Amino acid sequence: MRSFNSIQWISLGAEKSGQYLGSWRNPIDHSLQIVAASKSTNSQNIYYATDGIGTRTAKLKAEAGTYDARQRPWYKEAVAANKPI
Repeated sequence: MRSFNSIQWISLGAEKSGQYLGSWRNPIDHSLQIVAASKSTNSQNIYYATDGIGTRTAKLKAEAGTYDARQRPWYKEAVAANKPI
């Protein structure tokens, strides 16, 4: 994310569990944040601030509802293409 300023999201989804891990660039202040949804977050997307090397520093917000990466269009498109997209 730091190498390519034009990228807004990098997303990874787990095939067996639907867990999610992503990094996104906030369009307002250009900060990089980590987003995670897993068993430990009750499948909620949790946004975290990061420091200069990408370590989570503070919880910023939790989205309502549950998130299963396998149900997202970006995940389905990557599965259909059988490669990262």
